[in-house]
Amino acid sequence: LSLSGNALGAAGAASLAAALRGNATASLAHLQLSASGLGAAGAAALAAGVAGAAARAKLTLDGNDVGDDGARALAAALRDGGGRALATLDLGYNHLTADGAAALADALAADGGAPALHTLWLGSNGVADDGARALARMLRTNTRLRALGLWNNGVGCDGGDALERALRVNRALTQLFLAHNAADDSEELRAKIGAALERNAKAARLTGEE
Repeated sequence: LSLSGNALGAAGAASLAAALRGNATASLAHLQLSASGLGAAGAAALAAGVAGAAARAKLTLDGNDVGDDGARALAAALRDGGGRALATLDLGYNHLTADGAAALADALAADGGAPALHTLWLGSNGVADDGARALARMLRTNTRLRALGLWNNGVGCDGGDALERALRVNRALTQLFLAHNAADDSEELRAKIGAALERNAKAARLTGEE
């Protein structure tokens, strides 16, 4: 279901959340709400309904000015057992900073937090090095996430180094997108990250988990 580009706002998000909670959308595989004026309040409203997501569901919320407050609300829902079937979460272009990234990282590092989530898109935000370090800490324990998008996020070599060190122990992540960050300008860092991702991808192919 795509409602992208409509002025849904927080009220529309609350109505959708109620439908999700009531299992009226139990078979909905993809809810796309790009550029729908949700804001932090809309994201918080949706967070209350993510527990009703269908198996392997995808939630696209890019371009909604969700900000750190909205990210924290979504993170709390995921950490507390909501969205157990959510497979993909897209929060690109939402003015997230390191604080929002850290909240999401903490939720994904928690036991039982978003157990089905394998793809997290955070492109074109502002998580910077501190956010990258928080996500790197999460990657040391999270064995479910397969793809992480951090393009155009102000991530420098410090943040890139943290991610590379995390990938030395992480065996799950097979895709990490760092284009349009200073971290991606380092050929050495890019090569190390690429090698780790290929190692993980090869293992996933051998085990049939790709």
